[in-house]
Amino acid sequence: MKKRIFICFLSLILILNFVSLAFAAAATMYVTPAGAGVKDGTTWAKAMGYAEWETDFEGASEAGDIYYVAGGTYTLTSALDANARSGTSNAPISAIGVKAGTTNEPPINSDWATGDDRPLIAGGSYFLRTGSYWKVSNIRWTGTGTYGILIDNSYSTYYNCKVSGSMAQGMRLGTESNIIFCEITTDRKS
Repeated sequence: MKKRIFICFLSLILILNFVSLAFAAAATMYVTPAGAGVKDGTTWAKAMGYAEWETDFEGASEAGDIYYVAGGTYTLTSALDANARSGTSNAPISAIGVKAGTTNEPPINSDWATGDDRPLIAGGSYFLRTGSYWKVSNIRWTGTGTYGILIDNSYSTYYNCKVSGSMAQGMRLGTESNIIFCEITTDRKS
């Protein structure tokens, strides 16, 4: 009897280990406008460029991921839409703007971008949209479309962001989402 219990227990441990390997772990990624090296985002020397970031942001971001986005200009060629990607209350997905030239891995608070040091996402007629449980900090957004930033889902926070341009709505909030210390100006008269 003891032998069967031990075998069942051992089987359970092996199954749990296999299941845990089947799910990818959250990652810390580095982004610059042009990218660097192999552009896998694992370090500043291998930073994702805009194209790699957009692909990961929209299709592979997961709970606990952190994107450190270096200062510079990121020009959208389509909407930056991660509506289908969500974090959790304990592990939000984060995009944090840092000063250009930051080398700390991970960046420290003094590397965080403020004012015109914040990365500029030139949205044109496109928008930025996130899923639930996102934290976006220290970015600037300019645009001319109907919307700038859409927070269609719940429980996301935007901090120290600046949204400007000729949009009908600079930011649209989802349920229990927050905008904190953000500047929002639009000059559209519609």
